[in-house]
Amino acid sequence: MKREFESLDINTQNLLKDVIESTEFKKLPAELREILWEKRHYLHNFPLALPKVLSSAQLWDFTSLSDLQIMMDNWAPLEPANALQLLLPW
Repeated sequence: MKREFESLDINTQNLLKDVIESTEFKKLPAELREILWEKRHYLHNFPLALPKVLSSAQLWDFTSLSDLQIMMDNWAPLEPANALQLLLPW
């Protein structure tokens, strides 16, 4: 279910932008990863957020995979070079 990023309060928008633009994502505290996962429905227009959102996914069991696939299908396309991040270990 897509939601509009602009409907979030400005502080949350700024926090999410900072997290998306962060190159040191692996060092983010668990709380920020949790926020990123909770707000994933607002980030579909930010292609570079997809690898970070997927790495923040809390469940990768069989029942959750269909939801993850739907989310990926609705995400803005990544540039090929950036899509390679999806193949890297987290």
